[in-house]
Amino acid sequence: MSDLQTLQQQIAALQQQIQDMKTTSKVKKARPEKVVKSYAGLNGHYFSFDSNDENIPAEIREGVSTQVAELLATSELCAKLEKSQLGRALIVEQKKGMMYFWTPNQETLMFGPVMAGIKNSKDVELFHIDLKYMTDLGHAFDTEKLGRLELDRRIKFDEFVALEKAVNELSKLQEKSAEISAKTKAQK
Repeated sequence: MSDLQTLQQQIAALQQQIQDMKTTSKVKKARPEKVVKSYAGLNGHYFSFDSNDENIPAEIREGVSTQVAELLATSELCAKLEKSQLGRALIVEQKKGMMYFWTPNQETLMFGPVMAGIKNSKDVELFHIDLKYMTDLGHAFDTEKLGRLELDRRIKFDEFVALEKAVNELSKLQEKSAEISAKTKAQK
């Protein structure tokens, strides 16, 4: 009989536990906080940042300039930018104090021309600059490409391309001149 009483007590205890579990409020799942995207709706836009603008706080200007310098000091990243004419033009502009960024997503900026690689990017390549310190140039690759057109206008891209072409031509002519000089000296 004691076994039967023990079983009845265990059953009663389990029923009480079940009842308690039903009456206690369930733990609600935490709702994820809505992330505020710094560049909401501006995916694919070009932006300019003037590190010479006195209206921008010095710590912001210095921080952005330092990070761009670090990025360009990384040979692998600099080589990636130098592969394109636009990348080379933007590096030249950066030396003058004007920096150009684009939004690969709505949360970060990247220095230089629009290119693939946001998923494999390093921290030094990703920037977070308040929109109030930059000028939106427009979309880089929509049907009208207004951002790219404005960027080209600001950096005088046509002039840069012509200058780069002239420098290459001059270099080739100097090489030919050196070869001819070497041949004429060897013949004497």
